[in-house]
Amino acid sequence: MSEWHGGKGSSPRKVDTQKFNSNWDNIFMKTPVVEIFSTDNCSFCVQAKALSESKGYVTVVRDVGELTPEEWIEKTGFVPRSVPQIFMDNEYVGGAAEFQQKVM
Repeated sequence: MSEWHGGKGSSPRKVDTQKFNSNWDNIFMKTPVVEIFSTDNCSFCVQAKALSESKGYVTVVRDVGELTPEEWIEKTGFVPRSVPQIFMDNEYVGGAAEFQQKVM
């Protein structure tokens, strides 16, 4: 048996509002995908990953060595000399500082 939600003119319950907002985001708003190219023992990479996850983004962490120099040039126009290298929805963002500026 379902609970009574109120009559005409009553305000919606908090639970109903939360469910509506969650469904709205799933249907009409795409969750950004953040791809972080990193190396082992990189504190800026760890910070970028934590920030991405705290924002609720889909986070994919890959090793920077997975791409050849030619693939990097095709993807960004240069071969990176530092990590992390971050992409958001396949658009190049930059490093950790640029990523933080973009999402804050």
